[in-house]
Amino acid sequence: MTSLNLRIGGLLYRLSSRGGSYVTISRLVEGLAIALLMAGVALLVYFTGGLKFVYSHAMYLPIVLAGFRFGMLGGTLAGGLGGLVLGPFMPLLVNPYEPQVAHAWLYRMAFFAFIGFVVGGISLIKNLQVDFLGTVLQEVSATFARTLRGLAKAIEANDHYTIGHSERVACNAAILGMRLDMEENDLQQLYWAGLLHDLGKLGVPSQILHKPGKLDPEELATVRRHSHIGDDILSRISPLFYSISDGVRHHHEKWDGSGYPDGLQEEEIPFFARVLAVCDVFDALTSDRTYRHSLNPNEAADIIRQGAGTHLDPEVVEQFLRAYQAREVVWTENHRSCNEPADFDYGFIWDFYINRYREGGGAGWLRG
Repeated sequence: MTSLNLRIGGLLYRLSSRGGSYVTISRLVEGLAIALLMAGVALLVYFTGGLKFVYSHAMYLPIVLAGFRFGMLGGTLAGGLGGLVLGPFMPLLVNPYEPQVAHAWLYRMAFFAFIGFVVGGISLIKNLQVDFLGTVLQEVSATFARTLRGLAKAIEANDHYTIGHSERVACNAAILGMRLDMEENDLQQLYWAGLLHDLGKLGVPSQILHKPGKLDPEELATVRRHSHIGDDILSRISPLFYSISDGVRHHHEKWDGSGYPDGLQEEEIPFFARVLAVCDVFDALTSDRTYRHSLNPNEAADIIRQGAGTHLDPEVVEQFLRAYQAREVVWTENHRSCNEPADFDYGFIWDFYINRYREGGGAGWLRG
């Protein structure tokens, strides 16, 4: 029963989340399809010997569909119409052309209308549940967005040298994601991964972050822990952020396996992390730091090009350089704005839990 409820809920959620004009056209098409189906059943019954055969029961199909899609009124009207076309307009009972008695088809019409009414009521309850679910998901997605924005502000407050850095990395990552044909939900999560890729620096002492000279090995090891800390923080907030936290954890991995924290190489590195690595290096090179001055963007692009196949994913580098040549990329001095998402698309929350249900082999994970 849980599986059935999830599937029905998913279908209703998808249907209820369409655009307004699309819904209107869709409803007209559905109504026409139900009417044609009803006419087809009537013709089938008529030309196969009338109501003495089982074909008349096929009329339940358009009635149930009408109740499901058009509610109690639509289901009731469809039931009445179905009873009518199998009533006085269907003068076959046992022998060809033998007329029906009036009470027989009137009872049938009333029964059909009752079936349509009941199915429409069930559909109404389901739609109310889905409306409530949509409201809850919107609230959850807005809460997630506010939480992550608060964390992003905390990063800047902890390290004023990187003000704007995370926003630029997030924006460039989204630009690359579009060039790499990522889906909308993945693009949104990639953006948030870029915004939070340095989240773990909240756990790094400020005297190390702001040290003007070269870090000693112990200090370097402390700084490198920031990717692990950021991953841990996001993973604890919600399992929905696993893709984001993977990008945060691994954005310092290198294509040749010489990066950290896990020494992953090539396609072992999560795709989000490979995109973030390119964007992070470019923005770091074009920004002032305590230990060096910024490079101009052409010099930074050359370093990115040289790192393809050793430190960076060659495919991502290629798309980044194309975006740079097209002047789509954001850096410190070009002052381009970035269209950031206001909130998560709450559809990704629904998809996440449905996928977990399928991967878990049933409803067991729902029970804890």
